[in-house]
Amino acid sequence: MSAKRKQNDLPFRLAALGIPEELLPVVRGCVRELEEEGVRGKALRRLFNRLADRPESFADHPVLGALAGMLRSGASRGASGDGVPAAAARVEEAPWQSWGEDLDPQAVKQMRDGASLPVAVSGALMPDAHVGYGLPIGGVLAVDNAVIPYGVGMDIACRMKMSVFAVPPDLVDGHVDDLALALERETCFGVGGKFTARKDHPVMHEDWGFSPVTARMRDTAWGQLGTSGSVSLIEKKVVKNCQFS
Repeated sequence: MSAKRKQNDLPFRLAALGIPEELLPVVRGCVRELEEEGVRGKALRRLFNRLADRPESFADHPVLGALAGMLRSGASRGASGDGVPAAAARVEEAPWQSWGEDLDPQAVKQMRDGASLPVAVSGALMPDAHVGYGLPIGGVLAVDNAVIPYGVGMDIACRMKMSVFAVPPDLVDGHVDDLALALERETCFGVGGKFTARKDHPVMHEDWGFSPVTARMRDTAWGQLGTSGSVSLIEKKVVKNCQFS
């Protein structure tokens, strides 16, 4: 396996196909999804060759449609002398902002790469930032008329939440043990983790019989309602003293 293949995790070179390197995160996500569907090796290379030659014919493709739109958009704005669509070359990154200190350098690089995409509009990087598939986990990227499959990863509803309480920070500092106990009691981590005392929510009382899968998984879903799954994220306490009028 070549160093280039190891670096990009692709069975082909973007430059050889005329696909801008700036689209690497999008291409990588498409490749992963296609490989999971059984499209690999030569078949994958032939597919991307056809995509590069005639992106308009992939407009309705369930995996490559968004990438095809990006390639068509770039081609419609003219190409540079080296054959790379002019739209793929940004003079500067789309504006983005980060929160937090000592962020993972590789996560920051992924955010900058994402902000360099021709469809990027703006972005943000949260304090829990760490490396994702193409975009960093903890990263947000607004794009224009495009959908990026597998941009960050495959987690559903993975998110951060900020709660604002009208209490002074020292009140939190004085109840560290109580808060830690509350986190341990109300949070469940680990693959297959379940609460002994199930949480209740109106969604569990709705009709789950609309498909065999949902009917079969209802009991499992109820036991895992409110858990954090197998994620390796860390519960963090961030306190900022704010003045409210």
